[in-house]
Amino acid sequence: MMKVLDPLRLAQNFDKHTQNLPSAHLVASEYRSAFESWFRVEMAQSILQDGTAKPTQLIFNFGYPNMPSKKSDICFDEEIVFELKCFCYNADSNKKHKFPEQVGLLESHVDSNSIRQGICFITLQGYSTHQRNAMLEKFFGQRPHWNLLNPRAFMSQTTFYYTIAEYHKTALFLATKKGPTFGHYKGDHLTG
Repeated sequence: MMKVLDPLRLAQNFDKHTQNLPSAHLVASEYRSAFESWFRVEMAQSILQDGTAKPTQLIFNFGYPNMPSKKSDICFDEEIVFELKCFCYNADSNKKHKFPEQVGLLESHVDSNSIRQGICFITLQGYSTHQRNAMLEKFFGQRPHWNLLNPRAFMSQTTFYYTIAEYHKTALFLATKKGPTFGHYKGDHLTG
């Protein structure tokens, strides 16, 4: 059984993994392209490279338990499930509408013990700080048990950020008993 993944460590490993990839510079410089598949592969690779998981534990397009037609983006050991969503300014109306459903799907599967941890990896291209904050508040503001990192600049870009949110039963316990592990996103900072 895999242990739950720490979102800060995930972000640090992802930054370390991607900083010298020629393709990362290309992805960071292209303003209105989502490149969700690229992020999917590189996030999985950064986890494998870190030694947190083995290649045999990796599943792309994992079918949720009792809902095989609903697929996640990445799964490790049928326990840790990722949903990735890449948002580009002025190109996201459908994604913005559907993403809360995906977050809810992860949350309900953690709550029912079908999976151990739900993780959202989100990119935000071309949004102002205020717009990023408003989007993240919309997605996670009513979900106090999710732990969300402050948005991080991707490849030192000023208009391209990403963040990682995670939810697991221990996070629920910590959020209700001691305050969130990493904090809950409020405005431009984490609280807790």
